[in-house]
Amino acid sequence: MNKLMFSDDVLEAATDWYDRMEELTPEQLQSYQSWLEQRHEHRAAAEYIARYFGDNEALAIAVLQRSATEGPPASHPSVPPVAGDTDRVEPSASTSLLDQIRAWFSHESLQPLLAPLMLVILLLPPAIGYVVLSQPATSKTLSYATERAERQDMMLEDGSRVVLNADSRVQVTLSESQRYVALNKGEAYFSVSKDKQRPFIVDTDLGQIRVVGTAFNVDRSGDHLVVVVEHGIVEVTAAGTTLQLLAGDGLRLAEGTLSMFRDADAAEWRSGWREVSEEPLSELIAHLQQYTAREIVLDQVDTRQVFSGRYSQTDVQTTLALIANLFDLKLQVTDDRLLLSGR
Repeated sequence: MNKLMFSDDVLEAATDWYDRMEELTPEQLQSYQSWLEQRHEHRAAAEYIARYFGDNEALAIAVLQRSATEGPPASHPSVPPVAGDTDRVEPSASTSLLDQIRAWFSHESLQPLLAPLMLVILLLPPAIGYVVLSQPATSKTLSYATERAERQDMMLEDGSRVVLNADSRVQVTLSESQRYVALNKGEAYFSVSKDKQRPFIVDTDLGQIRVVGTAFNVDRSGDHLVVVVEHGIVEVTAAGTTLQLLAGDGLRLAEGTLSMFRDADAAEWRSGWREVSEEPLSELIAHLQQYTAREIVLDQVDTRQVFSGRYSQTDVQTTLALIANLFDLKLQVTDDRLLLSGR
C-alpha cells in the first residue's frame, strides 16, 4: 500500500488507534469502527499500520470494516468455501466485529491473506541536505545543559517532556508556528504534546527530526546520529533522504551511511543501562565518556567492531573491563585516563 493514499494526519490517527488497540473498551472499539467507516483513507491507513507490524487481528478489524462498507476488495479475492464446511455461517449485520474476526481466523484458507508483510521503509522524494527553519523574531530561546554524569528531566511550556542525558546541550524555541529544539551535543528523549498547528522539530548538524505528537530519542553523541521511536510517527531528514519511522523503528547515520534497525528501546538509558544490538564501539565509548571525567583513550582498537547486549553506562570502569575481555583488549586505569589497548 502506498503511503500517498493517506495524509500524515490520518496516518498519525491510525497509529494512535493501533497503540491503544489492546486497551480499548467496547465503547472505544465502537468509536474506532465509526472512525474507520468515515473515510476510505482511514481504513487504508489502519490496514497499512497493521500490515507494517504484522498484526493479524488489527488487520482483520480494518479489512472487515472495509468489506462491510465497500464489499470485497479487489486485492483480496473471495475465498471459496472450505470442503466439508456446510455449517459455515456468513457474518450478518448483527454479528459483532470481534465475532467476525474469530470467524476469519477459524479458516486456514484465510491465513495467507493475513500473513505479515515485509517491513518497508517509506522513502519520500530525496532532499538536498535538510531544512533549518528560521526562528520568528518574537520567539524566546532557552538553553539547557547537563554536566558529565548528570541527567535533567524537564517540562516545556507546551507540555512536552525533555530528558537530557549526561554531557548534553539543547536550545529550545517555542513560537506560534513551531516548536524548535537544537540538539547541539549529546542525547535527549522527547515526549511531545500534540499540537497539529505547531510541529515539533529537533535539529542536529547531521539531520532533522519532525513530529506533531509522539515520543522518541535522539542521540548525537560522538560522530553519529541515532533516532529511535517509542510511539507515534517521526520524520527524519538526513544524508539527503527523508524517512518516516514508526514505533520500534531505529535509524543510525554513521560515516555518511544510513541504516535501519527494529525493536529498539527509545528510553532505557534513563535507568542507567543500555540494551543494544550491534552498536559500534565508537558509539559505546561516546556514551561512556558522558559519565566520566577521565578521558577514555583508545590505542589500536577497531571502533567499527560492534557490541550486542546490555551494559551500564554509569559504571564506566566495569563496562570497559567487559569490553576489554570480549574484544581481547587491555585496560589500564590511571587517575586521569582509562586506556583501552589492542596491543
